[in-house]
Amino acid sequence: MTYDRGLASAHFFQGQLLDMVASLPSTDSDGDEGMTPGELRRRFKAELERDPDIYRSVFLFLDGLQPGNLKYQRLLAAHLVLMVTLNAFGYDYQRTAPEGMRRIVDLLEPAIRRNFVVLVSQVHLERHEDIEILLTMLVAETDTRR
Repeated sequence: MTYDRGLASAHFFQGQLLDMVASLPSTDSDGDEGMTPGELRRRFKAELERDPDIYRSVFLFLDGLQPGNLKYQRLLAAHLVLMVTLNAFGYDYQRTAPEGMRRIVDLLEPAIRRNFVVLVSQVHLERHEDIEILLTMLVAETDTRR
């Protein structure tokens, strides 16, 4: 897939994401650390009303998601990262069986699979058990769909 990384048409920049995270308060209305999901939702809505432009890049990214486009492929790859992270660090009920990961891998374009494998090796995560399972799926699919 050809893509101009300097234009934010199928991604948003890390700085924008950091601004979004920083815009949300880390304490509840009483000043205590952490918030209930309801409190977080109310705070997010209030922040969105106060400064909607801070979230515009994410909304534009999500707008028009369709299977096969680069945005969708990147979201699938992020979903796989979330699955592997929850498998390693989450509660038992948050774990995803290999069959669940396989369903997502099957939706990835071959170029995205190859890039995913390269990125994992660049950050030296290939020895982690859950990553090894995912890499086996990605490589097997990439080899058969060239």
